[in-house]
Amino acid sequence: MNYPIFEYKEFASCNFLGGNTNSFEIKIQENGTIEYKESDFNDNTLEFKFYQLSKDGIEKIKKSIENNCEIFDINSRLNNGSLDGCGNEFWFANKKRNRQILAWNIDDSIDDGHKVREEYLKEYGENLKQERIVLKLFFEICDILKEEKFELSLYKFKTDNKSKY
Repeated sequence: MNYPIFEYKEFASCNFLGGNTNSFEIKIQENGTIEYKESDFNDNTLEFKFYQLSKDGIEKIKKSIENNCEIFDINSRLNNGSLDGCGNEFWFANKKRNRQILAWNIDDSIDDGHKVREEYLKEYGENLKQERIVLKLFFEICDILKEEKFELSLYKFKTDNKSKY
């Protein structure tokens, strides 16, 4: 049975004047097929491509998900106090469990040394811990993809690899 082991979607929360409101999503199937889709704000498909990830790459992603099994206990709706900007939707799965997680403006700026106000930590500290777990696994998967010349970040996906069709 083929199933998606990882998905990520980045999308605008609203259609604001002059901004990029396009979204993209990437889906990685257990058989190694990578589906990439770019859409406009009205969900019209702008680009749709398929790529192939090696069996080794798939096994590494599956192992990374297994090694971070706490991902299945993360809240499905993360709230860091931000309701605008971009939405981030994650999907992690193994044969037994899956978890879809929606966040807004999730990033690793705190990990880059930015200070957090004490008032913010009181209200959103638990959410922040959960965001760190999501981002840890996301960036591990990004590193695995990079080994095969697929570049994924919170804001873009690109590759020079040829699409399957």
